[in-house]
Amino acid sequence: MSKVEEPVEGEARQAGMVTFHRLGETRTEAMFQMDFAPGEVTEQADDKLGFVERKAAGDLKRFESFVEGRGGLRTGGRGGSV
Repeated sequence: MSKVEEPVEGEARQAGMVTFHRLGETRTEAMFQMDFAPGEVTEQADDKLGFVERKAAGDLKRFESFVEGRGGLRTGGRGGSV
C-alpha cells in the first residue's frame, strides 16, 4: 500500500489523500479521499449545487481513462514504493 497526501493552498480549505493497493501483477486499486470546506460565496454555491462533486468525479474518470489507456506503461512519474 502506498499513500500520498497533498495540502492545497487557497481561500477554500482543501485536503486530499490517495491510497494505492496492489491487487496483483497488473492490477491496482486507488482510493481517493477529498475534504473540502468552501470559503467564498461562489464556492459555497458551487458546493451546494453539486459542481464540486461532479468536477472531482469527472477528474477521477479522466485519470482512470489515462491510466488504463497506457497499457501498463509508466509515465515517467513516481514508481515503486512511496
